Amino acid sequence: MMQWFLRPPVVALLVLVVTGLVHGLWTGRWHTDADLVAAADSVQNVPLTLGDWQGQLQPSDEDAFRQAGALGYWTRRYQQDQEAVTVILMCGRSGPLSVHTPRDCYGGAGYEMVGMPTRQVIQDKENGEGGEFWTARFRKTEGVGGSHLRISWAWKATESWQAPDVPRWTFRGKAFLYKLYLIREVVEDEDPDADQTKTFLLQMLPTLKKSLFSPPAS
Repeated sequence: MMQWFLRPPVVALLVLVVTGLVHGLWTGRWHTDADLVAAADSVQNVPLTLGDWQGQLQPSDEDAFRQAGALGYWTRRYQQDQEAVTVILMCGRSGPLSVHTPRDCYGGAGYEMVGMPTRQVIQDKENGEGGEFWTARFRKTEGVGGSHLRISWAWKATESWQAPDVPRWTFRGKAFLYKLYLIREVVEDEDPDADQTKTFLLQMLPTLKKSLFSPPAS
């Protein structure tokens, strides 16, 4: 009996089945689509007005979003007086969305990351909402004076916004995943303490908490 069980075709079949189960759990493929669809649809619930910031819808590259695994998404430019932040919000399966970072996306557009990203903790004590974001400066040397961006990014499943070292591992098996990018044009020598992204996030995070789908944790 044991000899039959260990025959190469049987072993190969068992390996195939186990591999498929592990991959399904890792990517969240075994979850029902109901939660995923509800989460993807909920990105449209986020209002264009966030406190003193007024948003305007921007064109989106649908092919690029699909390649990133996003099912629900938008790109907006929020402005307050002379300050402006471009925001990209997307939602999809955790496997594909956990992989790509701004280094991948903006690297293809000719930007390079300056130094290593650092974590920025955002905490709204009044509303009890916050999170942790990666932030880094990117530069593009082409053109007169080049171009410089400050980009912050994070992911969210059912918890707060997070900036893990290995997001694919942290969010393995989740039914869905949100990803948030915030992009600001900056001067080359801008003081990091002058970054208005944190001010904007303090306005935005409580609204995101109310707007985005978040089923009870099992």
